[in-house]
Amino acid sequence: EAWYQRYFGAVDATFRQALRDALPAADEDNVDAGYRYARTLFCEVLLHRCGKAGGSIRPRGFRDEDVERVVTYAASGLEGLARPLAIAAG
Repeated sequence: EAWYQRYFGAVDATFRQALRDALPAADEDNVDAGYRYARTLFCEVLLHRCGKAGGSIRPRGFRDEDVERVVTYAASGLEGLARPLAIAAG
């Protein structure tokens, strides 16, 4: 975790603030959850891409265009966090 904070700590703080700004209707718990979920997705794809995932084996099904796809996928989920569940499901 120390190496992660060293290289990505400032980016994390900026990302959290960008989520707060982009999702003004979401409460802090949902912003924090969205951050955690997005970070998990990005770590899987991006750490593999930059060789920090520990090993040379590509994740099952990994494709070069997955970076762009994970951004689109995460954006959709984060927008959903800003709406009440009943509206999002409707």
